Order: sequence, then structure tokens, then C-alpha cells
Amino acid sequence: MNKITDLQSISRNSAVCLAPAGGASLRFLLKLKEHRPDLEINCFLDSYRSGEYSGIPIRLIEDDLDIDENLNIIIVMERDSIRDNINKRLLSCGFGNILYVDAELSLKLSDMKYRHDAMYFFYDLSVNSMNFEYMVALCHADAIRKNKGIKYLHPIIVPNHKLSVFDMSRKSLKESNAPLEGDDNWFLYNVISLSPLLLPSCESISILSSRDEAELYLMNNSAPIFPENYNISNPKQLPSVLNVMSSSYFDAYSFARPLSSSNFSLIFVDQWLNNNCIDMDKLVVITLRQNKMDIERNSNISAWICFAQYIQSFGYVPVFVKDTYNVYDNNGVDQFLIFVEASTNVAIRMALYERALLNMTVNTGTISLCYFNKNVRYLNFIYISDIATGKEEYHKLSGTPYGSQYPASGPFQRWVWGGSDDCTVLVSEFDKMVKAIEMK
Repeated sequence: MNKITDLQSISRNSAVCLAPAGGASLRFLLKLKEHRPDLEINCFLDSYRSGEYSGIPIRLIEDDLDIDENLNIIIVMERDSIRDNINKRLLSCGFGNILYVDAELSLKLSDMKYRHDAMYFFYDLSVNSMNFEYMVALCHADAIRKNKGIKYLHPIIVPNHKLSVFDMSRKSLKESNAPLEGDDNWFLYNVISLSPLLLPSCESISILSSRDEAELYLMNNSAPIFPENYNISNPKQLPSVLNVMSSSYFDAYSFARPLSSSNFSLIFVDQWLNNNCIDMDKLVVITLRQNKMDIERNSNISAWICFAQYIQSFGYVPVFVKDTYNVYDNNGVDQFLIFVEASTNVAIRMALYERALLNMTVNTGTISLCYFNKNVRYLNFIYISDIATGKEEYHKLSGTPYGSQYPASGPFQRWVWGGSDDCTVLVSEFDKMVKAIEMK
């Protein structure tokens, strides 16, 4: 008696009998008809029932049957003791080639129901990064979906090849003083897995445990995929980040602004705002970068405290969102309101961004939640310097040439090149943007 681990393990074009004639067998029969139409369902086998069940004949195991040696007998029974008893009866009656199904049967691959109204987006971690570049690629895929007139997008996260010399994971960036930044699972399950809460066209996501699973997806899926020519043996890096500023995409709107918070995320944020007596028309969210990687890009705390004090004197309410990986560190801004949950939950963070009069941020990964979202007003201050990550060459290679603006940006969404460490610049840009917002 051999265990069935997935439906593709059943020999193609073979005849099948299911035992016993019960509800579990009938549900499994429907799965076979849906995903393995090549199989011939011969009959149900039972020790106590005969006749028909759902239009399929029921034959008693003990009947004198002409047994086809190529016939697959599949026992569909959740109780081990009863399954073993059925197996003994089948063997005593001369049946061979006995298979069984238990509660661990994986219905996640060729066995899953593929939506014909969805496009499947393969994000392969062998060639794509485990960081907020995923959000750029997600919006790229969604733009393709929309352009094709497909209703839904279903991301599929494919793990890195374990033997590859390349490593796009967060572990590859890990430094001795940055243990949190190097954790893949935290980012995978706290950011990437929350895609359905950020993108309305995304209702679900699949996170695969092996590359073999991805191959089975491709073998048994006739739905549209992105990248269009995705090959598990030879994946190509997505060009999303490099092309995000291109005005040649989709009528000069690049990947558009498809992100939008769920109502539940917004309700959670509203509860927090109400509890703190904050008027949304006065809410100014300040996002900090205090990462252990590329520390020269980090927020200048003194400049941001100066800015927060300035706007506070005019009745605005500054609320800080600390860097995710340093959310519990005291970095000098604790005199102001801190929304801790927004640092650790990407759906809450984006909902907070949507509720703010204006968001003030430096160019860190979470900025993708702003420029792909038409409901967020923001000023993004880009780090400029002679140091590597601030050079014009670096920005060009990163897909954001110096002076560029995201093509689909709205009137209250702007990138400010330089000045992120200068309180005077922060105040000046804030005043100009708020004036524009108030005049709308």
C-alpha cells in the first residue's frame, strides 16, 4: 500500500477504483475529475454496500471480480485502523497496486484549482531580492495583468536554489551588528505574505517550499503567467526596478498606482488615531530609516526633530514610524507620538500613510507603499552625496536617475533630490506642499 503525495503520482490514463464508497471517496473522485480527467473511474469497492453511488457502480470487495493487474485501487479513509483493514481485505481477495490517501495529501500543486480569471506571478528568489523591490515587481506584474484585461493577480514565491552561488536573500546582506536585517522568514511572512492586504487585485498568495513545486505549477497550469517566459531552470531577473521610472510603459504611467489599503487596515488605524485624539487633517507621518546597512542613508535625527518641533508649533501632529529593525530603540524621537505597530505591520503602515495629511520620508524601502498608492500624499527626500549610495551613478544604476519623478505621481506626491539632513529644506518643502493641498 503506497501513499499518494500528489495527484500526479497516479499513472496516466489508468483505470481507478476507490474504496470504500463514502463521502471522502466521493470528494476525492471530484478532485480526480477536475485535475486528472485522463483517469478512468471504474467503480467504488466496499465491504458492505453495493449498487451505485453518485452514478458510479459499487462492487463488493469479496465478489468474484475479474481483476485487471493494471487497475489502481485507492483507499480514501482518514482512520488508520479502518484503512489497514480495507487493505488486508483487498490483498486477501487478490487485489494489487493498492494506493491510499490520508490527511497529509498535498493539494497545492497540480491538484489545486487554477483560476482562469487570474494571472500567476512567479517571484523567483534565485534572481530577485528579498526586500521591498518585491513591491515594485508586484506592481509591475499588476500593470501587466491590467493591460491584459485579467481580473486577479496571484503571486507565487519561489525559493532560491540551494546550490546556487548567487544569494539574493537577506542573509547575504547580514552583518555582525545587524542580526534582524538578515532574517528571511521575518520579511517573507510579515511583508511579502501580506500582499493581499495591499493590492486589491490580489486575493491570495502561494509561498512554495521547493523549486520542484514551481515546476509542477508550470507543468499543470494553462493560465497566463508573469514573467511570460518564466523557466524554473533558467530564471531571469525581473527588470521592474530598472524600468520603474520609464515613461515608455503603459501610456507613460509606468506601473501606475495599484496599491490600496483594505477597509479593516484603515479601521485599525482610525482606532489608534481616535484614541490619541488626532485629526487626520493635522496628521503628519515621519518615516525614519535607522538601518544597520548603508548607514549613510539613515535619517538625520536632529533634522527631523527640528522639523517635528516646527510643525508642532503650528498645530500639526507629527507621528513617527521608526525603522522596522530598530523600532524599540530609543533614538531621541520618543518625545513625540510613535506608532509602533506601523513599523512591524506593513498593512497598518500603508493605512496610516493613507490617513495622513502628508507623509515625510527618506528614500527607504517602504517608500514603495507611497508612490504606488494614489491615496498617499508624500514628500520623499532622496539622499545625495559623494559617498557610494548617494552618487548620481548609484541612483542611475538603481533605476532612479537624478532628478527623476515617478511617472504616475499625483500632484501631492513628489521626490525631493537632496536636503534630507537639512531642517530648513524639510520645512520649506513641507510648507509648499501643504499650501498646495489646502488649495485643492
